[in-house]
Amino acid sequence: MTIVLATHNKKKRAELARILAPLGHDLADVPLSDVEETGLTFEENARLKAASGCRETGLPCVGDDSGLCVDALDGAPGVFSARFVGTHGDDEANIAKLLDMLRDTPEERRTARFVCSICCVYPDGREIALRGTCEGRIAFGRVGTGGFGYDPVFLPDEAPGFTMAQLSPETKDKLSHRGKALALLAEKLMQGDTGVKVIVLPDKGAIGQAVGDLICDLVSQKQDAVLGLATGSSPVPTYQRMAARHRAGEASFQNVKTFNLDEYCDLPEEHETSYHTFMREQLFSHIDILPGNTHFLDGNCADEAAESERFSRAIGAAGGIDLQLLGIGRNGHIGFNEPGPSFTGAAYRTALTESTIEANSPNFVGSDIPMPHYAMTMGVGQILQARQIVLIATGEEKAKAVKAMLEGEITPRCPASILQEHPDVTVYLDPAAAALLADTPRTSL
Repeated sequence: MTIVLATHNKKKRAELARILAPLGHDLADVPLSDVEETGLTFEENARLKAASGCRETGLPCVGDDSGLCVDALDGAPGVFSARFVGTHGDDEANIAKLLDMLRDTPEERRTARFVCSICCVYPDGREIALRGTCEGRIAFGRVGTGGFGYDPVFLPDEAPGFTMAQLSPETKDKLSHRGKALALLAEKLMQGDTGVKVIVLPDKGAIGQAVGDLICDLVSQKQDAVLGLATGSSPVPTYQRMAARHRAGEASFQNVKTFNLDEYCDLPEEHETSYHTFMREQLFSHIDILPGNTHFLDGNCADEAAESERFSRAIGAAGGIDLQLLGIGRNGHIGFNEPGPSFTGAAYRTALTESTIEANSPNFVGSDIPMPHYAMTMGVGQILQARQIVLIATGEEKAKAVKAMLEGEITPRCPASILQEHPDVTVYLDPAAAALLADTPRTSL
């Protein structure tokens, strides 16, 4: 793979090339246009540079933005590090201003850190965004002749007694903010694609439109498509979009079959809080799907094993699920597959966790039946048999679960993490749900 480095700084370019070279990628030496650093954060500026370079060359492009954050100066110079005195790249003047501002600051209050944000933007819209930091303090004067920028006055904690400018390139690469960020990038580039694509959209309405269109397009291409459907608040905008496309004459569901993920136990299917009722009110009564083509697990079955077998046979007879729609619980559950000692297989009866009961209880306020504590759900193994999986998560309350799903280990303690092993998963997030992701490639639209 050929990668473009979006920097005009020769010393920084050499540092970037030195760290990325062992990956075996070709580093293109392509002249790029200057990019105005208008971002308010290192991450924003890194993304601006990488995206501009990618547009110009049509190649994956790595951009970075880095700077010095001094605690005694409330984080300054920060994103203005290279132009602290107003002129970009005047290292000597920047250092002189910094030392003058800290002239009366004692050693114990001269703590600071170098920060580097790295962004790799691909032509298909994917992004990898990472950050590295190097803790230290500001010296009382310049020491050393190596490096660039503020290196002569920065004393890293990991190399006591030396400034950055005194370190060998090899040592600096290991402990510097840029070295750490690039090491993370190198690790991600070596991992390659996992089969999980992450798309971040502005809000749940935009997600609903995108996913609704995705499903309607699938149905247009395959009129007898088999859909796995979810309940809860996450898919509602998607169902609204599907209904709108149907009303506009752009989608018909007459030959479509659906299989819902789960249903509460000990709750009549006609009850106002059942998932039968939810699907009728949110989707089925607004499109032309045939009632006989909608399939649910029976939460009131007398024989759990027989019901599981019936449901599996029905999915098989339909030809398997083409697209499975999922949400994610705050504890990482998918369907009602709660955290546990092992991943599950086919449909089964499960006890709901306190976390799930707490999250869903508001739906039963004013109900004549209290929130059930059991449900029938598709098992994880059954979910993974779908040819394509789409998961939706919105809101900051889902951010921890999203991070565990995408960046944590694959473990039944976070059932959704198993999706990392599926070959075709797309995760749609709003910015709040994506907020904790550190090193997951994502497309932001």
